Amino acid sequence: MDNAADPELAGGARSKAPSPEAPDLSGRERLAWWGVVIVLAAGYAALRLTMNEEYRVAPWAALVEFRAPLPFGHRVLIPLLVRPLLAAGISLPLALGILEAAAAAGLVGATAWVLRPRLGERLARVAGIALLLLLPWLFLLPHRWPIFYPWDTPAMALLMLGIGAVERQRLGLCLGIAVVAALNRESALVLPVAAVLLDPPGGVAGGVAGGPAWSLAWRRPLARVAALLSVVLAVRVAVALALPGNPGPPLHFTVGDGGYRVFNNLRWLADPRHALLVIPSLGAWPLAWPCLAWWVDARWRRLWTLAWLQTAGLLVVANIYEPRAFGEVLATAYLPTVFGLARWLGVVPAVDEPPRPGWLRWLDRHGVWLLALAFVLFVLALRQWSLLPVAQWPMPRR
Repeated sequence: MDNAADPELAGGARSKAPSPEAPDLSGRERLAWWGVVIVLAAGYAALRLTMNEEYRVAPWAALVEFRAPLPFGHRVLIPLLVRPLLAAGISLPLALGILEAAAAAGLVGATAWVLRPRLGERLARVAGIALLLLLPWLFLLPHRWPIFYPWDTPAMALLMLGIGAVERQRLGLCLGIAVVAALNRESALVLPVAAVLLDPPGGVAGGVAGGPAWSLAWRRPLARVAALLSVVLAVRVAVALALPGNPGPPLHFTVGDGGYRVFNNLRWLADPRHALLVIPSLGAWPLAWPCLAWWVDARWRRLWTLAWLQTAGLLVVANIYEPRAFGEVLATAYLPTVFGLARWLGVVPAVDEPPRPGWLRWLDRHGVWLLALAFVLFVLALRQWSLLPVAQWPMPRR
């Protein structure tokens, strides 16, 4: 995907400055860095619990007792982790705060882990903390519905860990992360899609069609994605079978008046003031996307494509005026944005990209525009036909 210019002409080759020879951190520096991260994460968790509130339809006690309505009632990771803390005599708000702080620190560490091979240890750790400092835009500003959902930050951290595992070709670790992410939220389905985009079947040119190299280039990525998808679906089905009594549909395509949510979101976005509100809600990465596209290699530019795909999906199933819904989108888009900025600043040298088959180069150039066209056609079709199920019971308003 090149969304601003032809990546075949640029390919990040503008930056020829060598990477600075900064040594890795010493053991004492790492300890100090983690101390800073833990304090910042604890402060962030305290702010969330102070400034955000319970959703009265799915209060925290109902979540822990597995009696909240869907989709909230089937997001079981945090309730499972909270229970031992409650048994130890910790209050429910404090237990949720501890897990929120752990998830925030995990997000910082996971971001640094993913970026370290590309940026070096020091810059990767700075980028991890910078992501934490962006989260108040999504979660702490006085938005219309300042709700504390305990699965939002863990979902971001788990997605970041999963992308790191895919990057390192560690299938076992990735499958384990997929299990935990699927217990947390149904958005774990993003991880198999990320695996497809980062390592597409036949994504490296070379080999004779039908030959061993060609066959391996298709079979391994397909097997990896099939395994990830199977694990996520199996966990979600297992949760549904274990908790059959929660009321409501697992996805809410309609709003309280019975109209499709996507139309409600588009009407809200039609106001220019509201459209501007979405930019900081997304962490401003859509502004960096066209400016930095030349500086990011094709594999990671596909993460921007995934971020647009996630945004399109949120228009269908989420309230676009709830910035917290964009958490995982920000996690996905943050990686190529930071890497592109580092190359633009000359901190990271350019490298030659491996060859790609023609179909993948074409998809990399035009993928986002094809996605936009598909979304427009979907919305037009939805105006003519009822393609999505209508909720069987109205969701109470916040």
